[in-house]
Amino acid sequence: MKIQEISSTSTHFAMTEDEALVAYTRLTELGEGEFKIYQIVVDPQYQGKCHGKEIINRVIEFAKPSDAKQIELNAQVSASDIYAKFGFQELGEASSCN
Repeated sequence: MKIQEISSTSTHFAMTEDEALVAYTRLTELGEGEFKIYQIVVDPQYQGKCHGKEIINRVIEFAKPSDAKQIELNAQVSASDIYAKFGFQELGEASSCN
C-alpha cells in the first residue's frame, strides 16, 4: 500500500492498494495556521480496514510542520464518532440539500 501526495492549490492525498484507489482526501490552507479537510472518502470495499484513520493521520502529520493551529473538517454526522477520536469537535448543525 502506498500514499501519494499530489500538488495543486490544495494538497491531495490518495491511498492506493494494488493500483486501486482506496481512500482520498484533500487539505486546503485557509489562512496562516488554519486548514480544512475536505472529501474524506474510502471505497466501500475497503471500509472498516483503518484506511480512513491512516489517511487522516497522514493529513494531520502533514499540517503540523506548518504550525497548524486549527484543522476544520466537513463530515457526515454518521462519522462524527470516528473524527472525535482524532480530537475533532462538532461545531455546527447538519444541513442537507433537498
